[in-house]
Amino acid sequence: MAYLTVRNITSSTVRVENSYGMQMDVSRDIIERMWSANHFDTEVNMGMTDMAALLETIGDTVFSIQFRKKPNEAAVIEKLNSLNMKEVHN
Repeated sequence: MAYLTVRNITSSTVRVENSYGMQMDVSRDIIERMWSANHFDTEVNMGMTDMAALLETIGDTVFSIQFRKKPNEAAVIEKLNSLNMKEVHN
């Protein structure tokens, strides 16, 4: 299994870099047919119980999970205190 990071995209190729720092140009046609956890049609919000049930049924399907922790009051206050007025207006 290889992990590739996209470095540049043109109309016909995608320049990628592997975990060893080696870069290569790959045809966009090949990239579009590769398995990737980042090519998806929908995003599904679910709790941990539902996710555990799903993980037991997916086999070797490639997927990606992003956890979003519910902020607590202290984290919200810290974030608000770190903002400047320019960031608030944008």
